[in-house]
Order: sequence, then C-alpha cells, then structure tokens
Amino acid sequence: MSEHAQTVQLATGPTIIIEAWTLDQIAANSADFLNMVNAFTSSLTGNQPLTQEFSALVVRVVKLSLQRPEDVVHIRAGDLSELMEAVWQVNGLGDFVKKMLSLQVQIRTGLQEALAQS
Repeated sequence: MSEHAQTVQLATGPTIIIEAWTLDQIAANSADFLNMVNAFTSSLTGNQPLTQEFSALVVRVVKLSLQRPEDVVHIRAGDLSELMEAVWQVNGLGDFVKKMLSLQVQIRTGLQEALAQS
C-alpha cells in the first residue's frame, strides 16, 4: 500500500481502502477540505468548531476517500473515527496544518516588526 492509500479493517469484518484526495477532488470539494481541517484544528486556531454539520461532513469526506465507492454499505458509525484518521493521514493534513500555522506565525511576526519600525 502506498503512502497515499491506507487499508482500514471495518468492525463488520471487511477491509476497505482510503485514498488521498487528488488536486481536482480538493478543488471540487474545497469547502469540505477546509471544514475538515477546521473541525480538527479549531481548538488550536481559535476558530469555531463545526456542530450539526460535522456528521454530514464526515460522511461526505469518507465517501469521497473510498477507493471503491460501493464499500460504503459496509461502514458503520463505529468505523468513522478510524476512517477519518486514515483520511487525515493519507492526505498529509498534519503536515499541512503545521506548515499553515507556521506561515501564519511568520506573517504575524513580520507585520508586528513592520509596525514597530513605523
């Protein structure tokens, strides 16, 4: 299995494969991509976490990530946390978040330095 796909054993027995999103998938589902990142980083960034929309977001994200869309019939609620972890990992979202937060800190520091010099 490549680093862009991960096998997940479901509670009902079958295994499914979660694949990383392509750039076209991210573009076509940009709100879900950003909402997913926001939902899992809201406590770090101070953004409002998603509430009612979260379960619908999880379902859309998992469906989009399935290598075989027909595998959706095997997924149960108890599988969702492991599936979302796989989605997070195969898409490299941990590194994405670290780099975006680092850039935000650099921008703030640069702005503060520029304001202090004025």
